[in-house]
Amino acid sequence: MSTLWRRLRAAWMTLTGTGAAASVAFGLLVFASVLASLAIPRDSSGLRTSALRQMIAASPADRAVVGTISLPAAQGSFGLSAGQSPAAGIHSIGVRLRSWLVAAGLPVASDPPAWSGLASGYGPVSGAARAAGRAQPQFEVAYRTALPRYSHVVAGHLPSGGTATVVQAAVTTSTAARFGLRVGTRLTMGPVPLVITGIIRPVHQSADFWTEDPAVARPTLIQGTSGKPGHWAGALFIGSGGLPVVISGLNDNLMLLTWDVPAALDRVTADRANALRASINALASSGLVLQGAVSTGSGSQTCPTACPSTIPPVAVMINSQIPAILTPFLTADNAVAPLLGLLYVSLAVLGAVVVLLGAGLVAQRRAAEFTLMRARGAALHQLGWLVLRASAVIAAVAGAAAAALALWLTPGGGNQVSWWLAGVTIVVTLAGPVLISVLPQRVATPTTGRPVSQSSGRSRAVRRIVLEVALVAASVGGLIVLRKQGLSTGNAALFPSAAPVLVAIPVAVVVLRCYPPAARELARMAGRSRGVAAFV
Repeated sequence: MSTLWRRLRAAWMTLTGTGAAASVAFGLLVFASVLASLAIPRDSSGLRTSALRQMIAASPADRAVVGTISLPAAQGSFGLSAGQSPAAGIHSIGVRLRSWLVAAGLPVASDPPAWSGLASGYGPVSGAARAAGRAQPQFEVAYRTALPRYSHVVAGHLPSGGTATVVQAAVTTSTAARFGLRVGTRLTMGPVPLVITGIIRPVHQSADFWTEDPAVARPTLIQGTSGKPGHWAGALFIGSGGLPVVISGLNDNLMLLTWDVPAALDRVTADRANALRASINALASSGLVLQGAVSTGSGSQTCPTACPSTIPPVAVMINSQIPAILTPFLTADNAVAPLLGLLYVSLAVLGAVVVLLGAGLVAQRRAAEFTLMRARGAALHQLGWLVLRASAVIAAVAGAAAAALALWLTPGGGNQVSWWLAGVTIVVTLAGPVLISVLPQRVATPTTGRPVSQSSGRSRAVRRIVLEVALVAASVGGLIVLRKQGLSTGNAALFPSAAPVLVAIPVAVVVLRCYPPAARELARMAGRSRGVAAFV
């Protein structure tokens, strides 16, 4: 262990030359600056995400994206006509809708699962018990793909998927009790014969599967008028095998196709919320146009490029309450975003300034070393390589350690801004020492022993003052221009993005100007007490 330590120490001395101790301090400054640039924005993003998910959990709105289209609009495009495997066509559109939503950034939930289906519209049904004083009950025939996942069989079995002339159907326990239905009961809806094969109990009763149409879960009383008595409305669930009979036997103009994709909003982060709301709003305003599919012997096939003109595209109407759930959080988040941006960029700029001060300390420690090397004929690019090599090692070690610690302290708080700010700090770490150490060596130091003229020092001070005043004036002018023109010219987003940088520049100038006299005053005050040592 001691041998390894000696080797590491020797390698460090070779790498950093006469600035070994100063380079350690420089590395600590880089570590602290990168850590602040990463951890603070990531932690803030984590807090914002936590607030978003609390607001989502407290919202009673539905968390699903629902696509609907009338059956006539889809017939012929996806094989939804009788005898052409309607269930396969409905499933095909559902898969493509789900894929499109996933590509748009929607986290799809697996529990409760997504479902798709067909609803026939309400019509009178014979064979069901009629309540006293009420008209003949009306039923809706509903096909739902995820019926086994949303129900529990109490008696009998779910409708079969095979083709049959008598359509098998299932009803909920509430519907069976209201209309006196049991396994084996035969009903007639227009020309379509139905038989009850199962009694089911709803599962996930708060999901859209049951709330999208209240009569699906339990019968609904439809109030009548003065000349027409009211009636009860219920629903019959059929399997894929009954779809051709229902589509051909009932009025298809009343039939509606529905695709429901539940969203896992508990996986949405604060940084993705705005893009998700914009995507869903765009879908809701314009709909989702899906290209048609040609019918083959085994089902339907999507056209790879352009479908024939006889197969028109299908426009699916999109509806969702997700934008309404996200809007309150995004309104509050946008209000504080400029302040957070100012904080992030100001910390990054101050961190870069601190890194430059550390680079200046290293350059001061190695100034005599570089002057000697220049006197012996070393070129500027050789000095630059020596400094860049040491800076690269410091940036790699300190940056990696800071990044690892920031990721450990702020798990799951991803924020792209934090990595950009940390990258700026790393760039300053690499370029700052090279510029500060090598540029003064462009002119060889006099070897005659004569003191350097004070006029050059005064000229440098004057140039620095002029540069600082110009930077402050440009920043103030930029803030004034952005404040006056940002909202009136439609560039409102430019102001909060550019303002932090413009504010941070005067802050950095003031800090650099106030630091030396403040440090001297503190050192003078500390020198009055015994046993106190001050180092700047």
